[in-house]
Amino acid sequence: MKASKILFVMGLLVLVVGIVIAIIPTAVETWQKKEQPLVESVITVIGGGSLFPIQNLVFMAEGSKDISVSGTVRELKGGRFDFYAFNKKNYELWVAKASYKAFVEAKDVSSYSLSFSPTREDVASALYLVVVNRNPVLGPSISVEYSIKISWSERSYATVLGGLVLGMLLGGLGFLLIVVSAVMRFVFKPQKEESNRLIHSSILIHSPKMRVFGR
Repeated sequence: MKASKILFVMGLLVLVVGIVIAIIPTAVETWQKKEQPLVESVITVIGGGSLFPIQNLVFMAEGSKDISVSGTVRELKGGRFDFYAFNKKNYELWVAKASYKAFVEAKDVSSYSLSFSPTREDVASALYLVVVNRNPVLGPSISVEYSIKISWSERSYATVLGGLVLGMLLGGLGFLLIVVSAVMRFVFKPQKEESNRLIHSSILIHSPKMRVFGR
């Protein structure tokens, strides 16, 4: 097989493989697990009072799923407290002493391990992780330690982008091989024809003339 034909076939195969690699990953849904601290702090709540800590900012991509909040809260000296986890709407209902729905509601505990699954909208508008001091007003304060993290899954665009870049590189290489094979075909073909023409002319020049004898 001629070199130009070999390059053409190789270029065509590499081009097709590149196109396939570039297209297929974009159709595959890939999810990446992410996790970060939500609250790592100690708060002090006066007797008869309630308080919630300031949370770390969470940047969660649209369409994220499998959102989970987990961790522990504990009173450093073993004091008793009530603990609630709300979204913004239900926290406001709880403050207004109206009917509410909490993610977590634990009463008269000295420590508590929590786990719940809010929505992305709940996280964006803030979660309220409330501690209530069960002591009476002017009674002893309590110090509660929070160690809470948040995790979620979001689409991984790095994998899609990597496949796209690799596919484009292979496609470019395949196209280049096809162009080189075409150049070789059209550049070397006239040279071969010219060489054949010169050889044919040389044979005619050096061949003995034909003689015709009459009878």
